[in-house]
Amino acid sequence: MKRRKLLGILVLICIFATACASKDSANQSKSAPMEEAAVTQEAAAGTESYATSADTADVAMDTTAESKTLTTTNDSGTSTELITNQKLIKNVYMDVETKEFDTLLENLSKKVTEMKGYIESSQVSGNSYEYESMRYASLTIRIPSNLLDQFVSVVEKDANVTNKTEGTQDVTLQYVDMSSHVEALRAEQKSLMKILEAATKIEDIIQIQAQLTQVRYEIESYESQLRTYDNLVDYSTVTVSINEVKRETSTQTESFAEKISARFTTNLYNIGQGFQAFIIWLISSIPYILIWAVVIILFVFIYRKAVPKMKGRKHLNKTNDKVSSKNASEKEE
Repeated sequence: MKRRKLLGILVLICIFATACASKDSANQSKSAPMEEAAVTQEAAAGTESYATSADTADVAMDTTAESKTLTTTNDSGTSTELITNQKLIKNVYMDVETKEFDTLLENLSKKVTEMKGYIESSQVSGNSYEYESMRYASLTIRIPSNLLDQFVSVVEKDANVTNKTEGTQDVTLQYVDMSSHVEALRAEQKSLMKILEAATKIEDIIQIQAQLTQVRYEIESYESQLRTYDNLVDYSTVTVSINEVKRETSTQTESFAEKISARFTTNLYNIGQGFQAFIIWLISSIPYILIWAVVIILFVFIYRKAVPKMKGRKHLNKTNDKVSSKNASEKEE
């Protein structure tokens, strides 16, 4: 009996020990995924904190770079120039006159090619078959910014400049701001790529990829604007309006006597041009004049032939009427 009781107690102890061991193993198996998930979250948090610190560092660096392109003012009112690489967009508008229209267009085209520029747009209008008039051209030219003054001097030398307007737009701040945005977005893109590599859930992967797409779109948009700015800065825009004239306008200051002389000369010139235009019209209209002359001559010839006959008939009719009336009166008597 005692042996049986001892054996039963030993069996109960073994069963209890086995149950406890299985419970501990189950707890360990359950806690392992939770610990792995906690480690993954900590790694992601560390990556995000690293990305945040990297973004902060990049922004700080960009802010430092931006400060080099700004002007600071001390408390005493003294300003310090810190601009090292300005982004200036220069535009020039010119109205010119020329007697040698074709020659000027050819020279400008050659000069643009020599300066490694290009003609962005060109429009030429003027003479046609039906009428003759002075020609006009409008050119939009892109010239390297370092050769802008040289090209303007060439235009002023080859043509009579009646109007010139110059404009400069400083886009340094906008350029630096966009550059800093691009750097911050690139840092964010790197962080998202790292997080995407560590992600295991499909929902997280989809969300991260959507955020990556948005970041890439913003980077491309900013880079496109930066390229546009680079092109406008590297190549200045020169708009030239060319008028073909027979007499160039005087751009110098004239005295009272010079103004009278100029007006008198202009009137004589206009009279001469009017007489010349009349002679040209007269000579060019000779075929029409000859046709009308033939028509008039034929009309006169027919009129002269027809009128005497009509008069003879009328006279004969009157004579016959008189004779008949005379005969009738004689018969009555």
